[in-house]
Amino acid sequence: MIYPNIRYPEDFDEWDFVDMEELGSAKVQVDVSPDQTVFLQFITPARLLSNLEGLETVGIPCFDSRRLVVVKKVTKENIAKSVAYLYEKGWLLDKNDNSSHDIGSER
Repeated sequence: MIYPNIRYPEDFDEWDFVDMEELGSAKVQVDVSPDQTVFLQFITPARLLSNLEGLETVGIPCFDSRRLVVVKKVTKENIAKSVAYLYEKGWLLDKNDNSSHDIGSER
């Protein structure tokens, strides 16, 4: 296997990529080595602002996410470019990171 390896759900199709772009948000699984997988959440600035405003209405003062990546547009191409960049910089290869859980699922 070549690293990093981005994995989308098995049943993901072209319509899901269109929906992902329209929603301005996506969560992906990235294999960064044979023994390490990370989950990244991609989001646009507009979607992030919308999430913050929604959280404020229920008394939550911030949006927290361990592996949040803000991009201008959430597309398959931007996700691939961002993952390659973060991998090259070493930001995905954290030997102390044992957090292979889906970010954002705690809400």
